[in-house]
Amino acid sequence: MKNNIEYYRHSAVSDQHPKFKMLRNRYGWEGEGKFWALNNRIALAGGCILDITKKYNKASIANDLDFSVSDLDIFIKFLIDDCELLFETEVGFLTTEQVQENFFKVSKNRNWHKENYESRKKDTNNPVPVLEKPIQD
Repeated sequence: MKNNIEYYRHSAVSDQHPKFKMLRNRYGWEGEGKFWALNNRIALAGGCILDITKKYNKASIANDLDFSVSDLDIFIKFLIDDCELLFETEVGFLTTEQVQENFFKVSKNRNWHKENYESRKKDTNNPVPVLEKPIQD
């Protein structure tokens, strides 16, 4: 079963939140864009937790966000300590509250559908249709 999300809820007024104003005060609008790009990578990571413990993972993300590795470390520390927009589940594993909330809801829904599908497969009165031949485009 899929273990990440490709979509998460984003408030239309998030830019007015003091956390984002603090981010922009230091990094400008570019910093907010870099935060959302980092948030997207978190959403796509397994369990919606981004592992930056491996040097090549961190270097890749730094490159994507146009940071040096050391400047990415400073940015992440700022997002965690000052803006409280990121948090670590353990050292080097990053996520956000918004992504985790969305991931929890999606995972709950996915599990419900999987359980429903599995129970229907076993139900002889209401079986899941099985295709004998693949559908052709």
